[in-house]
Amino acid sequence: VMYSVAIFPAMSRFFLASKSKLKFAYEKSFKYMLLFGLPMAIGIFIYANQIISLVYGQDYMRSSLALRALAAFVAFRSVNIISATSLSAMNRQGSVVLSQGTAAFSNIALNFILIPIFGIVGAGLATVITDIMLFIFYIFLITRYKLTVKFTKISLKPVIASIVMALFIINIENLLIGVVTGITTYSAALLIIRAFDKDDARLLNKIITNR
Repeated sequence: VMYSVAIFPAMSRFFLASKSKLKFAYEKSFKYMLLFGLPMAIGIFIYANQIISLVYGQDYMRSSLALRALAAFVAFRSVNIISATSLSAMNRQGSVVLSQGTAAFSNIALNFILIPIFGIVGAGLATVITDIMLFIFYIFLITRYKLTVKFTKISLKPVIASIVMALFIINIENLLIGVVTGITTYSAALLIIRAFDKDDARLLNKIITNR
């Protein structure tokens, strides 16, 4: 949310000045959010038992299933925030509200269906499914409003780095060691595959200087 607030003025100016610059800012921002949200989602999924045990104790271990169900929410919500910000910068607030309203009603319906069947896990699944729906709505709108983005290309490096991280930590039981190992391997993977370039530095400078 902090990042989306910071990038919004730049996106608004880009929308008026240059569609190509807006596309550039959106692609980079989408990548940053995925770089942040995807490894966190994977880490939460793998260490759900340890997280619940640490925060709530052994008596609440069954709720780790709900936490695993919610893990994907982190990744989708991260990119959804930046998509909503981009649409607002394009003066498409009405489309954002319609998408969110549809998702909200869908969430209520899914809760009525899934909670009686799966209990608390059903509530988690309903939340994730709702955010996936919202993700699809936003991508459709981004494409509809002529902001042609190569989502597969910009998602490739975050996915590769996250897979590498997951392979390293999946058999590590200790939460602290797993977190340290995950951060280290993920950072190393990003450096090796050169996930950041001069364009990233240029956009960051625009955000910091608000130009």
